[in-house]
Amino acid sequence: MIPWFPSKRLAFVAILTVIFMWHLLVAASTHFAHAAEHKPIRWLFNGPGLAAIAADANASRFLDNSEPFIMTGRNVGTIPPNWQAIPFASFTGFLAIKSALKVGTRPRCGRHHL
Repeated sequence: MIPWFPSKRLAFVAILTVIFMWHLLVAASTHFAHAAEHKPIRWLFNGPGLAAIAADANASRFLDNSEPFIMTGRNVGTIPPNWQAIPFASFTGFLAIKSALKVGTRPRCGRHHL
């Protein structure tokens, strides 16, 4: 018998628990590592960030075919077509969405329209 455990049964349960937790930890870590391998890094830009990167040819080249998310709005310029960007609109709340739909206005994103 293990001296710091009061019974053999408790020692057996403790050892099984440690083994189970170890296998669970290993299985979870390999599962998440495998899931991360297939997902590309997704970028999110708004007007000033988009303008700064698009103005630099070397920086812009790194986003070719990366499909970054571009938040539309007044300050969004032309999106480089090689990026294959995905425009999206951001609203402050449900009332803003409702107002935009009622008036029929949609944010403009460079040459793309939502």
